[in-house]
Amino acid sequence: MQYCCWLNSTTYSVAALSGLCCQSPNNAVSIAYTGLPFCTNITTPQNVSLTGSGVGTYSTVPAGLALDPATGAITPSASAPGFYIVTYTVPGCPGTAATTTLQIINAPVATIAYQGPFSETVTTSQSVELGPAGGSFTSSPGGLNLNATTGAINPSLSLPGTYTVTYIPPASPACPGVPVSTEVTITSDPANNAAFSYPASSYCDSENPQLPVISGSVGGSFTATPAGISLDANTGAINLQSSLPGTYAVIYTLPAPFTAADTFTVSVIAGPQVQISARDTLCGQSITLAATGTGEFLWSSGETTGVIAVAPDISTQYCVTSTLNGCSDTACIRVTLDRSCCKLYVPNVFSPNSDGVNDTFYPFATCPFAAYEFLIFDRWGALIFKSNNPQNRWNGTFNNKACSADTYLYSISYQFTSQPIERISGSVDLLR
Repeated sequence: MQYCCWLNSTTYSVAALSGLCCQSPNNAVSIAYTGLPFCTNITTPQNVSLTGSGVGTYSTVPAGLALDPATGAITPSASAPGFYIVTYTVPGCPGTAATTTLQIINAPVATIAYQGPFSETVTTSQSVELGPAGGSFTSSPGGLNLNATTGAINPSLSLPGTYTVTYIPPASPACPGVPVSTEVTITSDPANNAAFSYPASSYCDSENPQLPVISGSVGGSFTATPAGISLDANTGAINLQSSLPGTYAVIYTLPAPFTAADTFTVSVIAGPQVQISARDTLCGQSITLAATGTGEFLWSSGETTGVIAVAPDISTQYCVTSTLNGCSDTACIRVTLDRSCCKLYVPNVFSPNSDGVNDTFYPFATCPFAAYEFLIFDRWGALIFKSNNPQNRWNGTFNNKACSADTYLYSISYQFTSQPIERISGSVDLLR
């Protein structure tokens, strides 16, 4: 006699149980997993799909599968690669069971490495040690010259720093590639420094040549773009007076094996061009100096007009400066006195009758005096007029009284600049 109705909550008599309990219904169940095969790089549990009713437990053969016996969920990353049979057993009288087969496969495992660190002066591409090939590369932060297909890097085209390079291997065949990362460092070379500058960023085209200030390594060469600037390729000197107005990028590049280059922007500004037109020799009289060109004029004598008249006592240099667009240009001329043409003229008659014509008596010179004495005597030799100032003239009086019409004697001692002292004497007729 069988007594196997422990799963039934109904109370039976012993006579009623005889031969009847094992007549309980046999419910059919089935189980399945989706997404097969599973890769070992899957870390999340994979649930089973159960069809049918009944409460049972899960088991597997062979060993090696990470299986939850209560839920049937499996964890691929915790399982050994291989084929497994999973059985779901529902106890009963009789019980029921369902089975399914699944596979755990190895996910592709990638490795990458560089032989660095690398100096920024290395110009050849540096390859990566890789397995397996066929994936793609990325890097962070920005600044690394990286080939996204091959993983090769060019240190000379990269900024110094430490970078994380990530490789995503290809799927193999049903498992996605798991990204792997490594670090690569590009080191800076203190000698790979092309820093330079000019004392200013803009210059007038009338200024003297300008030399650069190299704060990096020396020995490089200079170029400029666009054309139009007069630049010495070896020294970097800019000949402004031979350059066209404009803005230029001056580039300083170090020689191999260095790779550094630096750029400085220079503007050449069109300034004024001034000239002086005049004869440069005079003989005691004034001459006119005329400035030609553009801009605002300022003479060394203080005038601000384009044309000035000068009458120097000695040979004198005159300069004019023109200002335009913040730039200036200066031209100079030296006005020389011709001493050989200096003459003294003395009239022989005058008429102090207040008619405005020949009312005073004085000597006339074509050049300024360096020394001067003018004496007048009456016919008896008495001194009636004396002056050391060429501007003082005799008006025909003595002691504020008019002198009579007569002949008077004079004596003149004078000296022109850079000339010997001269003395002359003679007579003049005073007419009334």
